[in-house]
Amino acid sequence: MQWRWTPRLLQLRFVNDGETVEYPLVILARELAEERARDAKLLEEQLELESPDVGKPAWTCGKCREENPGNFEFCWKCQAARPEPS
Repeated sequence: MQWRWTPRLLQLRFVNDGETVEYPLVILARELAEERARDAKLLEEQLELESPDVGKPAWTCGKCREENPGNFEFCWKCQAARPEPS
């Protein structure tokens, strides 16, 4: 956890008429971690909303009798295809 509090030093270099000007920037790793966590949460929420498999009931494989989650199209154990609903 200590890395979150360690600042990172970056430099921006601008070249204008052959003259280079450097500007140091300090970006806190904590802020970057928080931003990435927000982005990951937004992406997760978006995927949940877009997923067509949400709410499908679990099913039992006809070949090996293993129970599979509703979003699996193939049995996780024997790779048999999900049976078509009757």
